Amino acid sequence: HQPAIDVAAEKPSVRLTPTTMLYSGRSQDGSHILKSARYLQQELPVRIAHRIKGFRSLPFIIGCNPTILHVHELYIRAFQKLSEFPPIQAQGDEARYCALLRQLLEDHKDVVTFGFGLPTSRAYAEYLGGSLCLQSLQGVGTDVYLRLRHIDGKGESFRI
Repeated sequence: HQPAIDVAAEKPSVRLTPTTMLYSGRSQDGSHILKSARYLQQELPVRIAHRIKGFRSLPFIIGCNPTILHVHELYIRAFQKLSEFPPIQAQGDEARYCALLRQLLEDHKDVVTFGFGLPTSRAYAEYLGGSLCLQSLQGVGTDVYLRLRHIDGKGESFRI
Protein backbone atom coordinates (compact mmCIF):
# COMPACT_ATOMS: atom_id res chain seq x y z
CA HIS A 1 0.00 0.00 0.00
CA GLN A 2 3.03 2.27 0.05
CA PRO A 3 2.43 3.78 -3.41
CA ALA A 4 -1.20 4.58 -2.51
CA ILE A 5 -0.11 6.13 0.79
CA ASP A 6 2.51 8.25 -1.02
CA VAL A 7 -0.05 9.50 -3.55
CA ALA A 8 -2.60 10.35 -0.84
CA ALA A 9 0.05 12.06 1.32
CA GLU A 10 0.83 14.45 -1.54
CA LYS A 11 -2.78 15.63 -1.72
CA PRO A 12 -3.75 18.67 0.34
CA SER A 13 -6.19 18.18 3.18
CA VAL A 14 -9.54 19.88 2.54
CA ARG A 15 -10.52 21.55 5.80
CA LEU A 16 -14.07 22.58 6.58
CA THR A 17 -14.43 26.03 8.05
CA PRO A 18 -17.13 26.83 10.63
CA THR A 19 -18.83 28.94 7.94
CA THR A 20 -18.91 26.01 5.52
CA MET A 21 -20.41 23.75 8.19
CA LEU A 22 -22.96 26.41 9.10
CA TYR A 23 -24.21 26.72 5.52
CA SER A 24 -24.11 23.02 4.63
CA GLY A 25 -26.93 22.25 7.08
CA ARG A 26 -29.51 19.51 6.90
CA SER A 27 -31.59 18.65 3.90
CA GLN A 28 -35.16 17.36 3.97
CA ASP A 29 -34.32 14.35 1.81
CA GLY A 30 -31.32 13.30 3.94
CA SER A 31 -28.84 13.93 1.12
CA HIS A 32 -26.64 15.82 3.59
CA ILE A 33 -25.79 12.50 5.23
CA LEU A 34 -24.53 11.01 1.97
CA LYS A 35 -22.66 14.24 1.18
CA SER A 36 -20.93 14.12 4.59
CA ALA A 37 -20.07 10.45 4.19
CA ARG A 38 -18.58 11.09 0.74
CA TYR A 39 -16.53 13.97 2.14
CA LEU A 40 -15.17 11.68 4.86
CA GLN A 41 -14.48 8.94 2.34
CA GLN A 42 -12.35 11.35 0.31
CA GLU A 43 -10.73 13.19 3.21
CA LEU A 44 -9.88 10.54 5.84
CA PRO A 45 -7.40 8.54 3.71
CA VAL A 46 -5.59 11.80 2.85
CA ARG A 47 -5.34 12.86 6.49
CA ILE A 48 -4.27 9.39 7.59
CA ALA A 49 -1.64 9.32 4.82
CA HIS A 50 -0.31 12.64 6.16
CA ARG A 51 -0.01 11.05 9.62
CA ILE A 52 1.76 7.99 8.20
CA LYS A 53 4.19 10.25 6.34
CA GLY A 54 4.79 12.09 9.62
CA PHE A 55 5.55 8.82 11.40
CA ARG A 56 7.99 7.88 8.67
CA SER A 57 9.83 11.17 8.99
CA LEU A 58 10.49 10.71 12.72
CA PRO A 59 14.06 10.08 13.81
CA PHE A 60 14.83 6.37 13.66
CA ILE A 61 15.14 5.95 17.43
CA ILE A 62 11.66 7.41 18.04
CA GLY A 63 10.13 5.34 15.23
CA CYS A 64 11.53 2.17 16.83
CA ASN A 65 9.57 2.78 20.02
CA PRO A 66 7.11 -0.17 20.24
CA THR A 67 4.19 2.11 21.09
CA ILE A 68 4.93 4.48 18.20
CA LEU A 69 5.40 1.49 15.89
CA HIS A 70 2.04 0.04 17.00
CA VAL A 71 0.22 3.31 16.30
CA HIS A 72 1.97 3.57 12.92
CA GLU A 73 0.69 0.09 12.04
CA LEU A 74 -2.84 1.02 13.17
CA TYR A 75 -2.77 4.01 10.81
CA ILE A 76 -1.57 1.85 7.90
CA ARG A 77 -4.35 -0.65 8.57
CA ALA A 78 -6.95 2.15 8.79
CA PHE A 79 -5.68 3.64 5.51
CA GLN A 80 -5.97 0.24 3.83
CA LYS A 81 -9.53 -0.39 5.04
CA LEU A 82 -10.75 3.11 4.21
CA SER A 83 -9.10 3.13 0.78
CA GLU A 84 -10.60 -0.23 -0.18
CA PHE A 85 -14.16 0.76 0.77
CA PRO A 86 -16.31 1.05 -2.38
CA PRO A 87 -17.76 4.44 -3.35
CA ILE A 88 -20.71 5.52 -1.21
CA GLN A 89 -23.78 5.65 -3.44
CA ALA A 90 -26.76 4.97 -1.15
CA GLN A 91 -27.89 4.96 2.48
CA GLY A 92 -26.84 1.32 2.89
CA ASP A 93 -23.30 2.17 1.80
CA GLU A 94 -23.25 5.05 4.29
CA ALA A 95 -24.40 2.72 7.09
CA ARG A 96 -21.63 0.21 6.28
CA TYR A 97 -19.08 3.04 6.14
CA CYS A 98 -20.22 4.26 9.56
CA ALA A 99 -19.83 0.71 10.90
CA LEU A 100 -16.27 0.65 9.51
CA LEU A 101 -15.50 4.01 11.16
CA ARG A 102 -16.88 2.74 14.48
CA GLN A 103 -14.66 -0.35 14.24
CA LEU A 104 -11.59 1.78 13.46
CA LEU A 105 -12.38 4.05 16.41
CA GLU A 106 -12.65 0.95 18.60
CA ASP A 107 -9.31 -0.31 17.28
CA HIS A 108 -7.70 3.07 18.05
CA LYS A 109 -9.39 3.76 21.39
CA ASP A 110 -6.30 2.94 23.45
CA VAL A 111 -4.11 5.24 21.37
CA VAL A 112 -5.64 8.29 23.05
CA THR A 113 -4.63 7.08 26.50
CA PHE A 114 -0.96 6.60 25.64
CA GLY A 115 -0.14 10.25 26.32
CA PHE A 116 2.88 10.23 24.00
CA GLY A 117 2.00 13.31 21.95
CA LEU A 118 3.61 16.03 24.06
CA PRO A 119 6.58 13.95 25.30
CA THR A 120 7.32 12.85 21.74
CA SER A 121 6.94 16.42 20.46
CA ARG A 122 9.28 17.65 23.19
CA ALA A 123 11.85 14.96 22.32
CA TYR A 124 11.59 15.82 18.64
CA ALA A 125 11.96 19.58 19.37
CA GLU A 126 15.02 18.93 21.55
CA TYR A 127 16.47 16.64 18.89
CA LEU A 128 16.19 19.59 16.49
CA GLY A 129 17.87 21.93 19.00
CA GLY A 130 14.69 23.56 20.28
CA SER A 131 12.24 23.23 23.14
CA LEU A 132 8.56 22.77 23.90
CA CYS A 133 6.98 24.50 26.89
CA LEU A 134 3.44 24.55 28.29
CA GLN A 135 1.82 27.32 30.30
CA SER A 136 -1.61 26.60 31.75
CA LEU A 137 -4.04 28.86 33.56
CA GLN A 138 -6.94 27.13 35.27
CA GLY A 139 -10.23 28.09 33.67
CA VAL A 140 -8.46 29.94 30.85
CA GLY A 141 -6.57 27.34 28.82
CA THR A 142 -3.11 26.20 27.86
CA ASP A 143 -0.53 27.88 25.66
CA VAL A 144 2.05 25.69 23.95
CA TYR A 145 5.35 27.27 22.93
CA LEU A 146 7.48 25.47 20.36
CA ARG A 147 10.91 26.99 19.85
CA LEU A 148 13.13 25.72 17.05
CA ARG A 149 16.51 26.83 15.81
CA HIS A 150 16.33 29.01 12.76
CA ILE A 151 16.69 27.04 9.55
CA ASP A 152 19.96 28.76 8.66
CA GLY A 153 21.58 27.18 11.75
CA LYS A 154 22.05 30.37 13.75
CA GLY A 155 21.25 30.25 17.43
CA GLU A 156 18.14 32.39 17.03
CA SER A 157 14.74 30.88 17.69
CA PHE A 158 11.21 31.86 16.79
CA ARG A 159 7.80 31.30 18.35
CA ILE A 160 4.97 29.41 16.74
